[in-house]
Amino acid sequence: TKKPGKLEPNRVLEGHPGAVNDILLSRDQTKLASVGAQSSLIIWDLETGEPTKMEKKHEVDINSVGWSGDGQNVITGGSDSSLYVWNLRKKKAIK
Repeated sequence: TKKPGKLEPNRVLEGHPGAVNDILLSRDQTKLASVGAQSSLIIWDLETGEPTKMEKKHEVDINSVGWSGDGQNVITGGSDSSLYVWNLRKKKAIK
């Protein structure tokens, strides 16, 4: 039985090789972008829980993530101040 005020996870998303440094929900709330250690960027389908791992471009940990206004691209920032723009359809960086 659930206790009042206690939150239970709906789903656990696993797939990063190390620490998760940032997450951001897409505007339409269907996807979640997560970034972290070892240059990892994963786009999660929140309906199925399926991950899409993107190719590695950063040579360092990724610290931040943002969505484009149309939800077709993700922008990542590395610990070395590098930025990449990712095309989600092509599953690769278009920097």
